[in-house]
Amino acid sequence: MGTQTKDARLRLAWLRRFGANE
Repeated sequence: MGTQTKDARLRLAWLRRFGANE
């Protein structure tokens, strides 16, 4: 479950960065 939590956090950060870039 530790990997899923890290993946979710990374995904959120990526989405935030992509959204800000767009």
